[in-house]
Amino acid sequence: MMTSSARLHPPGSPVRMGGMIRMILAASILAIVPTPDLFAAVLPEASPLLSRLESALAPLHDFQAGFVQVRHVDLTDENIEAKGRLRFLAPDSFRLDYKTPDADVLAMQGDSMLVYFPSMNQAQRHRIDREDATRNIFLLFASKKGELGSRFDISLAPPGPSGAALRLQPLAGTLDYPILEIVVRLHPKSGLPGEIFFREEGGDTVVFRLSDIRTNRKLTPSDFVFVPPAGTEILDR
Repeated sequence: MMTSSARLHPPGSPVRMGGMIRMILAASILAIVPTPDLFAAVLPEASPLLSRLESALAPLHDFQAGFVQVRHVDLTDENIEAKGRLRFLAPDSFRLDYKTPDADVLAMQGDSMLVYFPSMNQAQRHRIDREDATRNIFLLFASKKGELGSRFDISLAPPGPSGAALRLQPLAGTLDYPILEIVVRLHPKSGLPGEIFFREEGGDTVVFRLSDIRTNRKLTPSDFVFVPPAGTEILDR
């Protein structure tokens, strides 16, 4: 399980790239560790919206969408934007193809993860715990009924023009990343996540907007295979 951004980008690479990959992982992977002695609470007014999200996730076999990710750096008052497309295939295949600012690729299947940096002509291969990958890291796309409610304090977020939203506050020690809150705004028609907002302990925020959402389009494992171009330096981590 990944616990540090340093393991997700090459030494000496720009901080921007580390933040991009790290926060995409936080947004869509949500690596969670067990907390058997803690108990989450779902406020009654949030239960109908949570049930709608769980019902939308229940039949999900595969998922793909375009994304725009904007990270606001509190210290410098800077916005950093990235665009691309993500794909997910149950139970444990995930792929991100960036379009801007660079054509980076992150591909995961089972216990293997590959991150490709074309600007550096380099790719990193990581081994991850398959059980954790299957059970935990695709929680937002593959959670079962009651699972989110057992790991987060859940309430309603203020309504916005993009639709109703849930506010998820992780129990202490449940995330491998210092996040204070996650706001999941549901797509008004499908009930699937349409926008995901993160607030970090350090004050930075990230909004992750999904578009052109397509579900159950018969993606196959081959759609998640990425072979770096010839001549790429491959590093095994």
